[in-house]
Amino acid sequence: MSDAASHVAAEALRLLGPFPENWVPARPGVDHDVVIVGGGHTGSTFAFALSRAGIRNFTQIDAAPDEASSGVWLTRARMKLLRTPKNLPGPELGVQGLSFQAWYEAQHGPKAYAELVRIPRVDWAAYLNWYRAVLGLNIRYGTRLLRIEPASDHLRLHLEVGGSPRVETTRKLILGNGVAGSGYPFTPEVIAGLPATLRAHTADAIDFAALRGKRVAVIGAAASAFDAAGTALEAGAKEVHLFARRDHLASVPIARVRGYPGAYDNYRHLPDAVRWQQAFRFRHVGSTPPSDAVERGVRFSNFRIHLESVWR
Repeated sequence: MSDAASHVAAEALRLLGPFPENWVPARPGVDHDVVIVGGGHTGSTFAFALSRAGIRNFTQIDAAPDEASSGVWLTRARMKLLRTPKNLPGPELGVQGLSFQAWYEAQHGPKAYAELVRIPRVDWAAYLNWYRAVLGLNIRYGTRLLRIEPASDHLRLHLEVGGSPRVETTRKLILGNGVAGSGYPFTPEVIAGLPATLRAHTADAIDFAALRGKRVAVIGAAASAFDAAGTALEAGAKEVHLFARRDHLASVPIARVRGYPGAYDNYRHLPDAVRWQQAFRFRHVGSTPPSDAVERGVRFSNFRIHLESVWR
C-alpha cells in the first residue's frame, strides 16, 4: 500500500467530513437494512456510498474465500489493459483523493499517469485492494448467496457461510456480483462432451503453464478469446488456432460510444426503442476485440486465425 496515496486519501476524507451516523430506524426481525453481494469495485463503491449517506446497517458479502481470489482481475481477466478509458468516473464518487489517478500518481508521478493509454489490469487490482483498505471495508469473504426468498416486508437470504447454511434478513439487496451475475458460461454442445481435462471456458481458472508445447484451439473472436490466445502463446504453446464464425473480425465498436460522458451519464434516459436498437446492432455486428489484444497474438508466428470456421 502506498503511504503517499493513503495520506492523500485520508486528507480528502477528512475534508469531506465524518460520515453521518446511522439514521435508519431498526426494524424488528430484520438483520440488515442493506446487503451488498460482491466485494469488487461495484459492491465496494456502494458500500462507500451508503456510508456517506448515513445508511450504516449494511453488510457486504463475497463468495470468494479471500480478497486475493475475489473478482476477475487476478483470476479470469487476462487482458494487459482495461477496455475502458482511464478517466471514466470510478469508485471515488467525486472524492479525487480516492481516485485511481491519485493512487497511481502518488507512486509513479503525474507524468507516468499522463503516459498511460489505459489502466493496466494488475494496477487496477492493486488500486481496488488499496481502496478497500483505506475505507476500512469489512467484506465477509467465503459467503455465498444461494437463494432470495421474499417475506412480507423484507427479504430472506439463504447463504452458505464457510460451507454451512445460514439465513439472514434484509430490507434491501444490491447485486454487485459483476460478470458472474450476468448468467452462466456457455459451452457449445460439441465441446461440452469432451473430457474436462481437454477443454476450458474463459470463465474458468486455466493453467496456461500446462499448455506449454501443446496445440491449442480457441473458439471465438471477441476480446476474451484473443486474451486467452495471447496468454497461451506467451506461456509457450506450440501453436494457437483461433476460430471465428464470421468471415471477418468485428471492428465497429457499437457499445464503446457509451464511454463518452454524454452517453455514459444519460444512457438510462434514452427511450427503450433506441437502447434496444443499439443492442440489436451490437448483436448483429459482433463484439470487437481491442486492437492491442489482436496485436498481442499476431506478433507470434505460430498463431493462426481461421475465419468462417464453425465447429460442428
